[in-house]
Amino acid sequence: MNLSGACNQAPDLKFNIMTTVSTYLDEKSKEELLSIFENTYQGLQTCTGTFLVLRRKALREIKGMFTISELHALIDIHNATIFDPQVSCISGALIASVEDANNFDGLCTKWGVNFDSLLEKLKRLNDFQSFFLSFECYAFWYGKNAGNNLDEFVKRF
Repeated sequence: MNLSGACNQAPDLKFNIMTTVSTYLDEKSKEELLSIFENTYQGLQTCTGTFLVLRRKALREIKGMFTISELHALIDIHNATIFDPQVSCISGALIASVEDANNFDGLCTKWGVNFDSLLEKLKRLNDFQSFFLSFECYAFWYGKNAGNNLDEFVKRF
C-alpha cells in the first residue's frame, strides 16, 4: 500500500502529538498498574485517557440537570475539603455532604435552593456521575480556576 501524499489528500487528518510528563506515583498504585499493564508509562497513559473520556461522558449526562443556584451550593461545599476518590465514587457521599452542609451551615438557605429538590436530583445520579460532579466542584477550588469566576465555571453544567 502506497501512502505517499496521503496527508495532502486528507487535510483534516489530525495526529495526536504525545507529550512526556513526569509524575510521582504511590507504590500501591504502581503495583496495581503493573498488574494490568506492561509498564507504568503504558498504564498511566491508558488510565489518564480513560479518565478524561469518562469525565466528558458524565458531564454530558448531567448537563442541564442542576440550576445555577444548586451548582453554586454544590461547589460551595467542596471549598476547604480534601478530595478522596474512594469516598467520592459512592453517590451517597455527595448526598451526605449536602445534608451535613445544610443542617450545620444552612447551605440551601444561603444559596436559595430547595433542599428536597436538590436531594432528589442527587439521588438520580449514578456513581460515575456523582464522582465527576464532586470532582468538578473540587477542581473549581483547587484546579486551574483556583476559586475564580464561578459564573463562568458553572456554564459547563
